[in-house]
Amino acid sequence: SGPHGDMRAMLGLTAVALLILALAAINYANLATVRALRRQREIAVRKVLGADGMRVLRQFLAESLLVAMTATALGLLLAWVMLPLFADLVDRRLDGLFTPITLLVNLALGTAIGLLSGAYPAWVALRVRPPQALAGRGGDETSGALWLRRVLTVLQFSTAMGLVAVTLAVAWQTHHASQASPGFDPSPLLVLELPADTSNPAARGLREALKHLPGVDGVATSLDPIGRQFAGANIKVTRKSGRWSSLSIRSISADFFDVHALRPVAGRLFSDKTDKDEGGFQSVLLNARAARALGFATSV
Repeated sequence: SGPHGDMRAMLGLTAVALLILALAAINYANLATVRALRRQREIAVRKVLGADGMRVLRQFLAESLLVAMTATALGLLLAWVMLPLFADLVDRRLDGLFTPITLLVNLALGTAIGLLSGAYPAWVALRVRPPQALAGRGGDETSGALWLRRVLTVLQFSTAMGLVAVTLAVAWQTHHASQASPGFDPSPLLVLELPADTSNPAARGLREALKHLPGVDGVATSLDPIGRQFAGANIKVTRKSGRWSSLSIRSISADFFDVHALRPVAGRLFSDKTDKDEGGFQSVLLNARAARALGFATSV
């Protein structure tokens, strides 16, 4: 299929992911800095025994890299396990997401975050002076560094509270949408999932047989028109202004709307008298969102 997806939604998900990643890095930097302050005597003893500044720097950066790479590995494992569920959530096939290139990019990103989040704790360790630390007089940060950590802590908690609030709002909206009316009464409908294409002779024969059963008012076929799973095709439509929109197409039979008792907002619906069920897309029906995406002021 052609290009699909909403770029704004993708950018929004990316921004949320980067924000959570930044919160995790800030949290580690704060905790590692406090830990470095508590380890001043250990660092002072190492320096007295001959460890130079580069050795101390390598030690703290190695600790930060170990934590970051462990988190990266666990994140990749969790993403691999949750990939089918996320693919169903966003209604997209993501089978080829884990490739050697993407794995290398994630490992490189984890390495960079480990180095960045461990830079400030390593700098605090470098500033430890053995005489003052061993005498118990070197346990404080500078006022500027202390205020920086306080600002980062406030930013971390306020951003986390905002993310929790947004998550609760999205969860409430999702629950509301799942309980909302689909626009038709589903109680008298029976859905049969066919393993083959609905346009083949066997499927058409089954459809005709079902029409003649007692108590059956109508039979319609569809290729998942409500987006319950990834189906259909996505086409790229370019308007005169040069902007383009991605439209998702779902194939349905001509009597689909009659069976669901749906009425058009404007124009006409499909009819088995004028529209054929086979032979490609001979007739197209737009919903209100597609009409707006194509540049029409209203759906009428």
